[in-house]
Formats: sequence, structure tokens, C-alpha cells
Amino acid sequence: MAVLALLGALLSQASAWATYGIGIHAGMDYFTINAQETIAFTLIDSSTVALSRDEISNPYHFGVHFFFDDIPAPFIDELDISVDFSSKKYSYHFENYNYTGGGSQLQPPQVKYSRIGGAVTIRHYVMVLPSELETFRLYAGIGLGMQLISPIVSRNLIYDNLFDSVNPLNLEDQGILKKSSKAAFVGLVGIRIQPPEFPVSLRAEGRYYGMGEWNYQQPRSLLQVLIGLSYSM
Repeated sequence: MAVLALLGALLSQASAWATYGIGIHAGMDYFTINAQETIAFTLIDSSTVALSRDEISNPYHFGVHFFFDDIPAPFIDELDISVDFSSKKYSYHFENYNYTGGGSQLQPPQVKYSRIGGAVTIRHYVMVLPSELETFRLYAGIGLGMQLISPIVSRNLIYDNLFDSVNPLNLEDQGILKKSSKAAFVGLVGIRIQPPEFPVSLRAEGRYYGMGEWNYQQPRSLLQVLIGLSYSM
């Protein structure tokens, strides 16, 4: 809550001494979660189960961002707030040799890898060309964010949430999804192209998100490459 209060105070002050704008962006999240070859293990009630899963890699993402630039602060030329979403379907095969109910004990039979994330970053213009017109701005930046990533169908997910061979498990249950948020460090480089006296700019950017270890095989880090359009108010 203290971080949100500080951010709110910063934004309220930034609007008084900086120009601002809004934009959209799209691109790809680069990571790979390897396919799971068939493994067998036991549940708490000693029933034997088997699991295999497809590889998951490189989903597309879409997002929006809000920014302040021309900020009169040392080494901070731009403040950016962004939110984006990515999703990709994958398949798995699960078998419980003790389950006698109809259908599969895991639902749904095909699931989505889904990610929604937000980040607040500050950028510094490393190079501006030409210096008088500032048409091309090469920048680097750092920031912090929060990522919500759906659990991957894995041994740990099943063992922690499927307790016996009688009751089926909904993999999209809200109780499972709530276990899947984590803070992230953000590092980025990019270029912003904006003709003089023109309110629309083009961005090309690469971002690195470092998140650390998860409980259910979500990616520990991802590289995001995006292209965006921004409109200066």
C-alpha cells in the first residue's frame, strides 16, 4: 500500500511538470517451458497417476501504456506505466488408475497458459538524434512490476491440489490461480521515433522480466520484444 501511495503522489506531481500520453503495444514473450515426458507418481491417498504435457513457448502479447516525458529530473527522461496480457493453449495427458468417475479427473482437457502483468519503469535517453529535433531517442531503463501467471499443469500442481482418486480437480479454480502472482525486476532498452511537431511516436523495445522461482513451473524470467504506438497529449 505504501508503494501505491508513493506512486500516486509521484503521478499527481508529474502531471504538473511533464507532458504525458497514452499508447498501445504488441509483441512476443520469449521463453520455453519444456515438454513433460510421461511421469508416474502417487497422490496423498496412495493412488498412482501419470502425466505428460506439451511444450509451451513464445506467446504473443498485447497491452496499453501511459507515460510522462520531458521530466525535469536527473537521469529520468520518461516514466512509463504499462499493462499487458498474453495467452497460449497447450495440451496435457493425465491418467489416474484408481479413478472410476466419468470423464477426466482434471478439467478442462485443454488449458491456457495466461499471463497478465504490469510494470512501472523509468527511462533515460542514452542518445538523441538530431539533438535539435529529437526525432530518434535511444533509451535504457529499469523498473518494478507484478506478474500473474497461470500455474502450469505439473507434478507439483496436481500433488498439491488433487488429494485423492475420488474428487476431480478444476485447473482454473480461483484458489489455484491466486497462488500465482510474483513481483518482477524489469530492465529494458528501446528506441522512440517521433517526427517534430507530430503527436504520434513509434516505439521498438526489448524488456527483461526477472521473477525467480515459482511453485508450478511458470517461467523464472522472460524476454519481451514489442512494437508500440504512442500519442502525446
